Amino acid sequence: MTDSSVMHTPALGGAARDETQAEPAAADPGPRRRPAEDRRAQIVAAAFAEFGEKGFDAARLDDVARRAGIAKGTIYLHFADKAALFREMMERVIAARLDDLEAAPPTGAPHAVLVATVRQFWCFLMSDEFPVMHRLVTAVLPRFPELAEYFHSRGGGRLRRIMAAQIAAVIDTGRWRRTDALEAATMLHMMLLQLAAMRGIAGAWRTVQIRDEDDALARVLAFFEAAMRPDAASTAPVTPHA
Repeated sequence: MTDSSVMHTPALGGAARDETQAEPAAADPGPRRRPAEDRRAQIVAAAFAEFGEKGFDAARLDDVARRAGIAKGTIYLHFADKAALFREMMERVIAARLDDLEAAPPTGAPHAVLVATVRQFWCFLMSDEFPVMHRLVTAVLPRFPELAEYFHSRGGGRLRRIMAAQIAAVIDTGRWRRTDALEAATMLHMMLLQLAAMRGIAGAWRTVQIRDEDDALARVLAFFEAAMRPDAASTAPVTPHA
């Protein structure tokens, strides 16, 4: 089974902290104000659960506040509107993982570094958070161009650029043929995303004889390796990215 602990997992998606469970009276210091960052995280966690359950449009900030155990006005102290809250959710669920990856990139031979990055991304795709984010992103981004641009720059586009640099390093070793690295990274990214999306459709993996998460990832890596070999025939011209 894939080790999902490889990826940084922000404190999202769980139930709001039950503040009714007080410590023993002798040790109870009384009510305390949460630091601003803790409060923001609490609101985002409640939003993740509310958006995931009802969808972006149907979810109301009143319900987010109720789930978080706060007054609705407290949300507006941290977020201008629901779109700003959604953006923060994308930041914590997706961009924070890439921040961690860039801060502590895998080490070793170029091919091992790329495989480690792919495995980390796959762990996120196999997490409970991905199906929720996939549904929300698919529904919300087409109607909010600024959020779509943010998602590209801080999310998928950024990951493809990271993998493109790693693919270029493998190409330089002679293991893989010369091709446009960003195009190759885009294809790898799309294969992984498509398989993860199919996983949420009952029976979809069985129709293509995928046994489990590890089998799916192994098959993508094997296919990509074969396609990138120096002797692999190119069936279509590659259009280099600018």
